[in-house]
Amino acid sequence: MATSRVLTIDGEPPIAYPFSFLEENPVLNDTVNDKAIVAIFDNGTFSAFNDYSNGRQTVGSVAVFSRDVGDRTLTFEVNDSGIADIETGSLWNYAGIAKSGELEGTHLEPVVHANHFWFAWAVFKPNTVIKDSLNDIAN
Repeated sequence: MATSRVLTIDGEPPIAYPFSFLEENPVLNDTVNDKAIVAIFDNGTFSAFNDYSNGRQTVGSVAVFSRDVGDRTLTFEVNDSGIADIETGSLWNYAGIAKSGELEGTHLEPVVHANHFWFAWAVFKPNTVIKDSLNDIAN
């Protein structure tokens, strides 16, 4: 896993989600450090290290937001229309903005996070909990 890319969220304890896990679960609802979050993975992000002779390589990126909107906690999923919350059916984009539905125009609060290579993060945060299974997720 040393050169794997991971989504990291600092806290007690720090958390890491391997990109390989997020690619299989592109919209992930979890609770981290007592905060309900949603991680949205986009596999279409191009690498800055593209070798154009072999085509464009995608590496993915992740955005993380609070799932709390007003007095309710939303649960997100991918459906035929895109990213939606189960509670209202509103459709959301990768920037955490409701584009249609009951919550249209609502912005989710961003959560501080980073996309790292595992080896770069683990050196400074060796006690990181790796979440790489749906069994590790606390909705």
